[in-house]
Parts: sequence; C-alpha cells; structure tokens
Amino acid sequence: MQDERMSRLTSHWYEGPDVDESEVEFALVLWNDEKHTVDDVRDQVARACQQSRTFATRKAWEVNDRGRSVIKYSSSLVELLAIAKIIEEIKVTVTIRSSRDTFREQMCGTIIEWISDICGCSVGEDGQILRQVICEELLQSWRRGSDASNVDVGRNGIDDHEVEDFSEELYAMRRVSNVRRRNVVRADVDQQQLDVDDDGDGDDEDGEEEDIDESTEENDEEDMEIDHPNSIDATEADRD
Repeated sequence: MQDERMSRLTSHWYEGPDVDESEVEFALVLWNDEKHTVDDVRDQVARACQQSRTFATRKAWEVNDRGRSVIKYSSSLVELLAIAKIIEEIKVTVTIRSSRDTFREQMCGTIIEWISDICGCSVGEDGQILRQVICEELLQSWRRGSDASNVDVGRNGIDDHEVEDFSEELYAMRRVSNVRRRNVVRADVDQQQLDVDDDGDGDDEDGEEEDIDESTEENDEEDMEIDHPNSIDATEADRD
C-alpha cells in the first residue's frame, strides 16, 4: 500500500487537482523464467484462479512470449495474495502492484519499442541522425514525476528462487556433513575406549599368569628340596 501511495502523481508534481484514488485497483503479474514449462504454469494458473485450461494456456503463452502477464485485476489485496500464494508453490515469480503502475510499465515498454523502431530509420541518406538525437536526449538529466520510491530496486540484488534453493541445499549438506563428522568422532572415541578396556584385561591376565607361574616355581622348588638326594642321606646319617 505504501508503494502505491508513493507512486501517485499528485499536484506536487503536476498542475491540477489531485485525483480521487480511494478505490485502488491492483494487478497480479506473473513473470517468465527459464525453469518452468508452459504446461507447468498453465496448470498452476488454472488451479489458483479457478479458471479454464483455455484461460490458463493463454496466460502461460503470454508469459512465455512477452515475459510477463497480468493474471488478475482486483481491488481486494486479500484475494490477490491468496492466488499468488498458490501460484508461488512451484516457485515462479509473481508481483502485486497497483493497476495504474502496471499500466505505466506497459506504456513504457510500448514507448521503448517505438523508439527502437525510430532508431532504425534513416533521414535521407543519413542512417545515424535519428539514433544520435535519441541517444543525446536519453542521456540528459531526467525530471522525476514522482517520489521515485523504487529507484533503488535491483541495485542490491533481486529475489532469486535458484539462489534460495541452493542455500537450502547447502544448509542441508552442511547438516549431513556435521552429523557424519560427529558419528565418526563418536566411533573413534568408542574404539579408543574398547582398546583401553582390552589393554586393562590383558594386564590382569598377564598378572594372573605371572602369579600362577611364580606359585608353580615355588612348588617346584619345594618338590626339589623334598626329593633332593643329599637331604635323604643326611637324614639316614642322623638316624645312625
């Protein structure tokens, strides 16, 4: 609504009384892109506007041939926003502007085509005179007819669904990568813990084996002391 009010041609810019614009009409415009087919746009427009396939086909081909098409005029922004929401489900670009501004843009397109045709004409044998005059006039300073509230549109970039899709895919890839990295780190920690547990069990087993070996050696020494022949002879000598 603010955009519509800022673009009004009031008496501040032109002579005469202000025009009563209490009943403002808006236009829903569908724009062309390189990612959707005519059939895709046709089906979505027919569903969003609840119109026949003939109407939707005409609008889809107009978008394809001219770059844009006015899908619906209405004074109800709520109605146009509801239609735009359905059309945007397939990620095509739609805009809602006042019908007055939309008409101005259409007239600008017609004027540009007219100027382009003039530039290709010749005056006598001189085929460049009209082109030069038009270029000199267009390069002069222009007098604004309104507040030019949209003068900065596009200078800092425009909405691009492809960029949004790429950002979403990049975010998803980063999340998957982070999850995989955490899983790898967790697996390494678990493996290290298992290795530590195995080393501890091995030490205990080695300790038990050493204890068994020591006890076996002591038993062998006792057996050797009991079975030693010198000790037997010494005992018999004592008896004698």
